[in-house]
Amino acid sequence: MPIHQAPERLIEIHGTDAPRRVDAILGALRDDNLALLKGIAPNYADELMELVAQQLSLREELELQASAASTQGHRERIGKYFMTVNKRSDYRFIPSHSEGTRTSGFQLAAFYCYENSTDGGTTIFLSPDQDSASWSDLYETVHRIDTCGKTLSAKEAFYAKLKYGILPGELIRADEKSLLDFTDPLLPGIRILRVLASVEKSFSKILKREVSVYWDSVGSTDFASGEWYTLLLKNMGLLKSPKECPTLSVLDNAYSRRCWRSRTSFSQLFGGMLARKLDPGELVILNNMTWTHSASNWTPTSGTRKVAAAFA
Repeated sequence: MPIHQAPERLIEIHGTDAPRRVDAILGALRDDNLALLKGIAPNYADELMELVAQQLSLREELELQASAASTQGHRERIGKYFMTVNKRSDYRFIPSHSEGTRTSGFQLAAFYCYENSTDGGTTIFLSPDQDSASWSDLYETVHRIDTCGKTLSAKEAFYAKLKYGILPGELIRADEKSLLDFTDPLLPGIRILRVLASVEKSFSKILKREVSVYWDSVGSTDFASGEWYTLLLKNMGLLKSPKECPTLSVLDNAYSRRCWRSRTSFSQLFGGMLARKLDPGELVILNNMTWTHSASNWTPTSGTRKVAAAFA
């Protein structure tokens, strides 16, 4: 069964002054729609993101994510709040996911297009069905800690929370399966465990209610997710390939992180879809918790794609 196309949920924002645009953006977000703005200069995209984040009490989170972009190494900061998207090899797509994890709890996402002259690079947004029974089949990869009887110093506890998103005493539960057991040089005498945990709901500040989120730590670790996304691109005529029958390891930018397999199809989990090849000067703002984002691949020699992202 195909995923329902929902073009009516992409709300184009008009007007010239920032306050009215911000009000319209917030209205779209509170109706769980995506806001689209055209002909926006990069510095104005930063300004709008700051104003929207401020209205949602996310201004500090917006700045923290932009500041962390360069220090973490996988992104580079562009302008005030926007950053480069994840790096990828030729022919690789970015699969569907909501940015971050339940611990990071990112609420807001935005994408701004500088250039998109490739024969692909379509951005695909999927809306998870909150009432789907498939959530019980999904897991999130998380970290637990075993202090082995040691009392963590304040510095060690801060490091454990910052790097692994865990607090002292978060031991593996009976319903969780351990995937990896390792140590960290900065936490001597302590075990770190990577486990599969049931997907728990998170609170959306935009919608003011608990929602189930298809976090990066869910969608980008499930082998089935990569396979279903490949099929989605193929059915939409968007999949570019270096050969007739490429392996998932060639196409999937998250392949090396996948470590478990669900029984859930995209049609069971997602209730709505929007696909748009962003044009230069276009800005899309969305609720990161109730929409996933992804990008189709393209032929390497076909052009340049430069799309920046911001999260809060």
